[in-house]
Amino acid sequence: MSALSRNAPCMAIVDKQGIIRFKYFGGFRKEPVTQFIRALVIENNSPSAKEDL
Repeated sequence: MSALSRNAPCMAIVDKQGIIRFKYFGGFRKEPVTQFIRALVIENNSPSAKEDL
């Protein structure tokens, strides 16, 4: 009997409030994650982000 996985790989990034901010299903690709993290950096450097601290 062979061990076959029937689940697709997935990744999620959850913020500190517990909200899922990013979901990606399928084999890992660097580009979608990099784009998301860059968007977070921009978001966190905005003036309104500093008010949330």
